[in-house]
Amino acid sequence: MLNFLNKKSLLVSAALAVTVFAGCATPTNTTPPTPEKPDNGTEVASMLGKVTKDDGTPANNGTVILIQKEGGADKDLQIVSSNDSGEYRFTKVPQGNYRVAFSGLSKKEREEKAGLAYDPAGKSGQYFGFLTTAPFDYDGNTQKTFDIPSFNVGWKANLAPHKAEKAMADGVVFSWDKAANAKEYNVLIKDKDGNPFYKSANTDKTTWTWTAEKMKSNTGSTIGAAAKPGLYYFIVNVVFDKPVNTNAPYIVNGGSAEAEFTLK
Repeated sequence: MLNFLNKKSLLVSAALAVTVFAGCATPTNTTPPTPEKPDNGTEVASMLGKVTKDDGTPANNGTVILIQKEGGADKDLQIVSSNDSGEYRFTKVPQGNYRVAFSGLSKKEREEKAGLAYDPAGKSGQYFGFLTTAPFDYDGNTQKTFDIPSFNVGWKANLAPHKAEKAMADGVVFSWDKAANAKEYNVLIKDKDGNPFYKSANTDKTTWTWTAEKMKSNTGSTIGAAAKPGLYYFIVNVVFDKPVNTNAPYIVNGGSAEAEFTLK
């Protein structure tokens, strides 16, 4: 079970390694009818996908969200949990523009718009806090299942610092472990109230330093003002390469759960 520790202050935005797109197939009438598969054997506007761990084993009870773009805004159309095989299904999906996202939150926490705190010894230290595909159009075809490529939701980020006290004069060195198929990273720092405060430029390294000089002037960021002593939070965002020769939904970015540190 993927049980995650939540934090009230964080609203993890959304936010992946992708396998090759599986072709769509029209099932034959060899199984008993279900609400998703009527007597003629066709699927009823459904999407099918799978989430895995770093080692390729299924990520069971993972929270997967179908996000619809409507009127210029995103909304969660369906929130489901993966089964013991890591598979999930969205049913009765209308034509539209969508993204598929994974969340480290439980289904209930996602519905309640909770946050996700980083616990290196817990599940939030073993998985992405969030992952999202690029937007894609779905035609609402009721004659076949729309296959979503399987993607890896495991990431042992080993975020540092974590609940550490850092002197402002020394700056803060952030570090993390590589995520599979990552292209670049950036660090988003939030204030004690969870508001975006500073965002680094993208880097292909697994370390970045918030120097004392940058803290004084917030150089390099368009967010917030000069830093002051106190509690801060941060997440590490991950940017992925687009897979070659695919028109299937593919992961574009993700991020860690939220870790904390204190400036003094």
